[in-house]
Amino acid sequence: MNNRFLFITVLPVVVFIILGVVLLKVEEPVPLLQNTNQVFSDNNEWSEYRNEELGFVIKYPVDLLAASEVAHNLNQDNNLLPAKEVRFYKIADETAGEYSSTPISIWVEDTAVKNIDEWFLEVYGLDGDWTIVARREINGLPAISVSEKEAGLAKDNYDFSFVQTGKVWTITFDDNYFSTEELDYILSNFQLLD
Repeated sequence: MNNRFLFITVLPVVVFIILGVVLLKVEEPVPLLQNTNQVFSDNNEWSEYRNEELGFVIKYPVDLLAASEVAHNLNQDNNLLPAKEVRFYKIADETAGEYSSTPISIWVEDTAVKNIDEWFLEVYGLDGDWTIVARREINGLPAISVSEKEAGLAKDNYDFSFVQTGKVWTITFDDNYFSTEELDYILSNFQLLD
């Protein structure tokens, strides 16, 4: 009888505390972008990149080059699965064909998780060094942006990840390249193909 009483009264309290820790961990809002000097204009010229194999369409500034896919065979010891990536480059010297940066990258990998919060817990855990700093929707799907808890190192990437039908998608931006409005425009116009 005493064990049953403990089970009925203590278990809900423990579950409540764990859920509270999870919710606090994933809802810490912090500013994501460092570059607020650029001005977004509806007159900016945009190109559209369509990838039938991976199944997406993205709009990007015309001054970037869309590169072909890069296949990654990641180390299984890191608990990561093989992935594909599409990179968009900024040209440093057109005559030499040199690239200076990768302002946009789209990373796609297989997953067994059903939603983005489950993915976060699987990859980063509850007591890890990473936290969810922002939430939004991409193509109608819940998406998160994660960051290290300790902001000691300069972070020059801004990313959002979401889960869709057995795949985790991560769209990464160089935050020194885009304004907040440009990032919002790109993410708002990102589409998954049927």
